Amino acid sequence: MKKSFKNLKDVKLFTKKFLKERLKGLPEEAKIEVEAVGLNPPQVRIYLPFYSEGNLIRCNEVDFILEELLSLGIHGEIVYLDDNLELEALK
Repeated sequence: MKKSFKNLKDVKLFTKKFLKERLKGLPEEAKIEVEAVGLNPPQVRIYLPFYSEGNLIRCNEVDFILEELLSLGIHGEIVYLDDNLELEALK
């Protein structure tokens, strides 16, 4: 079932709520940031506060979450901590 949104804020809020429901059990300090970057089609960039290298089960879970978002019509891009550090170094 495809979701429709009126604005970028709605995309962001829906995605944050969706992730909160799907990623239960994360520590409080593991704050996931969401940036809505497109409306037609809905697109989000999800900033995860952990490195891409690591727990394969968690990475697999992220892949399933991206598939779920896509089934709702939302295109997602994951930015891991090491990706973010590389972007900061380029500035």
